[in-house]
Amino acid sequence: MKEVELRVFASILSSYWNGKDLEIRTNTERTARVAVGDVLIINHTLKRRVKAIRWYRDFEKALAVEKPRRIFPGYGWNSDSILKALRTIYTPGAENRGVLVFELEDV
Repeated sequence: MKEVELRVFASILSSYWNGKDLEIRTNTERTARVAVGDVLIINHTLKRRVKAIRWYRDFEKALAVEKPRRIFPGYGWNSDSILKALRTIYTPGAENRGVLVFELEDV
């Protein structure tokens, strides 16, 4: 088990206290090193253990399976609005390496 620093937008941080237990990231060298059992330290404030990791070809495939309310609870967002948000956050082509969904639990 290791601890991994993770940054999220400040506006998203409160989602973790409202039931957010899925974190979607593009598959990068850094995120690929995260393993089940690791602890994510989110914005130097919050700790969550990685319970499971799922790999998808792209954001659309991930959002076809994962529940929006677990990604952005309390926002009332659907898969289309989350997809639009993710594609504004990440540079074009970033998801070409695949997408990781970290399922999280309290430490």
